[in-house]
Amino acid sequence: MNIRTMIFALLAIFLAACSPEPIIDLSDTSWLLESMPGYADLGPVEVSLNFDDQGAVGGVGGCNSYGGSYELTGDQQIEFGALFSTEMYCLDNDASDIEAAFFMALSQAETYAQDFESLRIQTGQGELLFGFAP
Repeated sequence: MNIRTMIFALLAIFLAACSPEPIIDLSDTSWLLESMPGYADLGPVEVSLNFDDQGAVGGVGGCNSYGGSYELTGDQQIEFGALFSTEMYCLDNDASDIEAAFFMALSQAETYAQDFESLRIQTGQGELLFGFAP
């Protein structure tokens, strides 16, 4: 191998290492919240997070249905737009508290990591952990 080939090979390796992480596609996936800061156990309250392929997000916050938008960037950052929800009265105060904390956490989302069975969203308050919903 001549010196020119070696320099190009090293340059290619260096550029590959410096390129941003690829965007992990969340479109058309559904998740169920397993834990979040202050709520290691959600009890019977079910919170869902569904992503479509048009940049919309929605689900059930524990009591109310909600929707909004999301945006992903190449460095595994995630941002949720303003969320809207129905305004049903929750008989279960735990569900109301969980829902309020969940909506607040989504508004502070920073980064995400996803594998086949879990989604982790880092927020200003800590980590939201989701399991894949088939």
